[in-house]
Amino acid sequence: MDPSQKLIDYCYWITIQLLSTFLLSFCLSFSLMKKCYVYWHWQHIVDQNEMILHEMKCVDLTCKHEM
Repeated sequence: MDPSQKLIDYCYWITIQLLSTFLLSFCLSFSLMKKCYVYWHWQHIVDQNEMILHEMKCVDLTCKHEM
């Protein structure tokens, strides 16, 4: 494996981590504001050994819309 490919993989991994963290924090704050229950479904990527956001839904009577 050449160094450039390794760097690309690392950058990709960092990006996924940041996006996951941001989405999680955003959704948690949103659920607190709207009193929604947010369900997270994590899809496992075996190759990267990462967890990425697969789906998030808001299932509460006070919150009609889905994200």
